[in-house]
Amino acid sequence: MSLDVQLAHDHAAWVQFCKKENAVQMRNAIKEVGPDAVDKLGNGSVKDLQIHLLKNSASARKLFASTGEIAPPAGRQLQESASQMLKRQQKVAAAVEHHIARETEDLQMQIRTEAKERRRLQGELKHLRTAERMRRQAPIQVKGATRFDPDPDFVPKPLPPCTKRAVLSVDQRATGLTFFEMG
Repeated sequence: MSLDVQLAHDHAAWVQFCKKENAVQMRNAIKEVGPDAVDKLGNGSVKDLQIHLLKNSASARKLFASTGEIAPPAGRQLQESASQMLKRQQKVAAAVEHHIARETEDLQMQIRTEAKERRRLQGELKHLRTAERMRRQAPIQVKGATRFDPDPDFVPKPLPPCTKRAVLSVDQRATGLTFFEMG
Protein backbone atom coordinates (compact mmCIF):
# COMPACT_ATOMS: atom_id res chain seq x y z
CA MET A 1 0.00 0.00 0.00
CA SER A 2 1.33 3.41 -0.90
CA LEU A 3 2.33 5.75 1.91
CA ASP A 4 -0.11 8.43 0.70
CA VAL A 5 -3.00 5.97 0.79
CA GLN A 6 -1.98 4.71 4.22
CA LEU A 7 -1.77 8.24 5.68
CA ALA A 8 -5.18 9.16 4.27
CA HIS A 9 -6.66 5.91 5.59
CA ASP A 10 -5.19 6.47 9.08
CA HIS A 11 -6.45 10.06 9.14
CA ALA A 12 -9.95 9.01 8.09
CA ALA A 13 -9.97 6.31 10.79
CA TRP A 14 -8.86 8.83 13.42
CA VAL A 15 -11.54 11.35 12.40
CA GLN A 16 -14.17 8.63 12.56
CA PHE A 17 -12.91 7.60 16.02
CA CYS A 18 -13.16 11.22 17.27
CA LYS A 19 -16.73 11.52 15.94
CA LYS A 20 -17.73 8.31 17.71
CA GLU A 21 -16.12 9.49 20.96
CA ASN A 22 -18.01 12.82 20.80
CA ALA A 23 -21.28 10.99 20.15
CA VAL A 24 -20.72 8.67 23.14
CA GLN A 25 -19.90 11.59 25.43
CA MET A 26 -23.03 13.46 24.31
CA ARG A 27 -25.17 10.35 24.84
CA ASN A 28 -23.74 9.86 28.34
CA ALA A 29 -24.28 13.52 29.23
CA ILE A 30 -27.90 13.43 28.07
CA LYS A 31 -28.43 10.14 29.91
CA GLU A 32 -27.07 11.60 33.16
CA VAL A 33 -28.70 15.05 33.14
CA GLY A 34 -31.79 14.33 31.04
CA PRO A 35 -33.18 16.06 27.97
CA ASP A 36 -34.88 18.83 29.98
CA ALA A 37 -31.46 19.97 31.27
CA VAL A 38 -30.24 20.22 27.69
CA ASP A 39 -33.31 22.32 26.89
CA LYS A 40 -32.53 24.63 29.84
CA LEU A 41 -29.00 25.06 28.56
CA GLY A 42 -30.38 25.83 25.09
CA ASN A 43 -32.66 28.51 26.60
CA GLY A 44 -29.68 30.15 28.27
CA SER A 45 -30.69 29.67 31.91
CA VAL A 46 -27.37 28.51 33.33
CA LYS A 47 -28.39 28.98 37.01
CA ASP A 48 -31.43 26.73 36.55
CA LEU A 49 -29.23 24.17 34.83
CA GLN A 50 -26.73 24.23 37.71
CA ILE A 51 -29.47 23.63 40.27
CA HIS A 52 -31.03 20.92 38.11
CA LEU A 53 -27.70 19.14 37.67
CA LEU A 54 -26.99 19.26 41.39
CA LYS A 55 -30.41 17.85 42.28
CA ASN A 56 -30.58 15.15 39.59
CA SER A 57 -26.96 13.98 39.40
CA ALA A 58 -26.79 10.37 40.55
CA SER A 59 -23.06 10.54 41.13
CA ALA A 60 -23.40 13.69 43.28
CA ARG A 61 -26.13 12.06 45.40
CA LYS A 62 -24.00 8.93 45.93
CA LEU A 63 -20.98 11.00 46.90
CA PHE A 64 -22.85 13.13 49.44
CA ALA A 65 -24.75 10.15 50.83
CA SER A 66 -21.53 8.21 51.46
CA THR A 67 -19.76 11.09 53.20
CA GLY A 68 -22.83 12.46 54.98
CA GLU A 69 -22.04 15.99 53.83
CA ILE A 70 -24.40 18.61 52.48
CA ALA A 71 -24.26 19.19 48.77
CA PRO A 72 -21.85 21.99 47.85
CA PRO A 73 -23.11 25.00 45.98
CA ALA A 74 -23.69 24.44 42.27
CA GLY A 75 -20.75 26.66 41.26
CA ARG A 76 -18.24 24.55 43.18
CA GLN A 77 -19.58 21.30 41.73
CA LEU A 78 -19.40 22.72 38.23
CA GLN A 79 -15.82 23.81 38.84
CA GLU A 80 -14.91 20.30 39.99
CA SER A 81 -16.59 18.68 36.99
CA ALA A 82 -14.92 21.20 34.70
CA SER A 83 -11.51 20.43 36.21
CA GLN A 84 -12.16 16.68 35.80
CA MET A 85 -13.19 17.25 32.20
CA LEU A 86 -10.05 19.35 31.62
CA LYS A 87 -7.84 16.62 33.11
CA ARG A 88 -9.55 14.02 30.92
CA GLN A 89 -9.05 16.17 27.83
CA GLN A 90 -5.38 16.71 28.69
CA LYS A 91 -4.92 12.97 29.17
CA VAL A 92 -6.55 12.23 25.82
CA ALA A 93 -4.47 14.96 24.12
CA ALA A 94 -1.26 13.53 25.60
CA ALA A 95 -2.19 10.04 24.42
CA VAL A 96 -2.97 11.38 20.94
CA GLU A 97 0.35 13.27 20.79
CA HIS A 98 2.21 10.13 21.90
CA HIS A 99 0.39 8.05 19.26
CA ILE A 100 1.12 10.64 16.55
CA ALA A 101 4.80 10.83 17.53
CA ARG A 102 5.11 7.03 17.38
CA GLU A 103 3.35 6.86 14.01
CA THR A 104 5.48 9.75 12.69
CA GLU A 105 8.67 7.91 13.58
CA ASP A 106 7.39 4.73 11.90
CA LEU A 107 6.34 6.62 8.78
CA GLN A 108 9.64 8.49 8.56
CA MET A 109 11.49 5.17 8.79
CA GLN A 110 9.26 3.77 6.05
CA ILE A 111 9.90 6.85 3.88
CA ARG A 112 13.66 6.45 4.34
CA THR A 113 13.58 2.76 3.37
CA GLU A 114 11.39 3.46 0.33
CA ALA A 115 13.72 6.29 -0.76
CA LYS A 116 16.73 4.00 -0.39
CA GLU A 117 14.98 1.33 -2.47
CA ARG A 118 14.04 3.91 -5.12
CA ARG A 119 17.65 5.13 -5.36
CA ARG A 120 18.86 1.52 -5.72
CA LEU A 121 16.34 0.83 -8.47
CA GLN A 122 17.25 4.08 -10.26
CA GLY A 123 20.91 3.02 -10.20
CA GLU A 124 20.06 -0.40 -11.63
CA LEU A 125 17.94 1.18 -14.35
CA LYS A 126 20.74 3.59 -15.27
CA HIS A 127 23.21 0.69 -15.44
CA LEU A 128 20.85 -1.36 -17.63
CA ARG A 129 20.23 1.53 -20.00
CA THR A 130 23.97 2.12 -20.36
CA ALA A 131 24.58 -1.56 -21.06
CA GLU A 132 21.74 -1.60 -23.63
CA ARG A 133 23.23 1.40 -25.41
CA MET A 134 26.61 -0.31 -25.55
CA ARG A 135 25.06 -3.52 -26.96
CA ARG A 136 23.37 -1.74 -29.81
CA GLN A 137 25.28 -1.76 -33.08
CA ALA A 138 27.09 1.46 -33.86
CA PRO A 139 25.57 3.35 -36.78
CA ILE A 140 27.16 2.76 -40.18
CA GLN A 141 29.27 5.67 -41.33
CA VAL A 142 28.09 7.11 -44.64
CA LYS A 143 30.60 8.59 -47.01
CA GLY A 144 30.13 12.22 -47.78
CA ALA A 145 27.97 13.02 -50.80
CA THR A 146 29.84 13.81 -53.97
CA ARG A 147 28.86 16.36 -56.58
CA PHE A 148 26.14 15.16 -59.00
CA ASP A 149 27.19 15.52 -62.63
CA PRO A 150 24.54 14.75 -65.24
CA ASP A 151 25.43 12.52 -68.13
CA PRO A 152 26.62 14.68 -71.06
CA ASP A 153 25.04 12.27 -73.57
CA PHE A 154 21.56 12.59 -71.98
CA VAL A 155 18.87 13.69 -74.44
CA PRO A 156 15.40 14.45 -73.01
CA LYS A 157 12.44 12.63 -74.54
CA PRO A 158 10.19 14.71 -76.75
CA LEU A 159 6.88 15.83 -75.23
CA PRO A 160 3.76 14.03 -76.45
CA PRO A 161 1.66 15.86 -79.01
CA CYS A 162 -1.01 18.26 -77.67
CA THR A 163 -4.58 17.00 -77.58
CA LYS A 164 -7.95 18.66 -77.12
CA ARG A 165 -8.60 16.75 -73.87
CA ALA A 166 -8.87 18.73 -70.63
CA VAL A 167 -7.99 17.85 -67.02
CA LEU A 168 -11.19 17.27 -65.03
CA SER A 169 -9.67 16.61 -61.60
CA VAL A 170 -6.30 16.21 -59.92
CA ASP A 171 -5.71 13.77 -57.09
CA GLN A 172 -2.49 13.84 -55.11
CA ARG A 173 -2.51 10.83 -52.77
CA ALA A 174 1.15 10.69 -51.85
CA THR A 175 4.18 12.85 -52.34
CA GLY A 176 5.33 12.55 -55.92
CA LEU A 177 2.19 10.70 -57.13
CA THR A 178 -0.33 12.83 -58.96
CA PHE A 179 -3.31 11.40 -60.79
CA PHE A 180 -5.08 13.40 -63.52
CA GLU A 181 -8.60 12.58 -64.67
CA MET A 182 -8.80 13.57 -68.29
CA GLY A 183 -11.95 14.14 -70.26
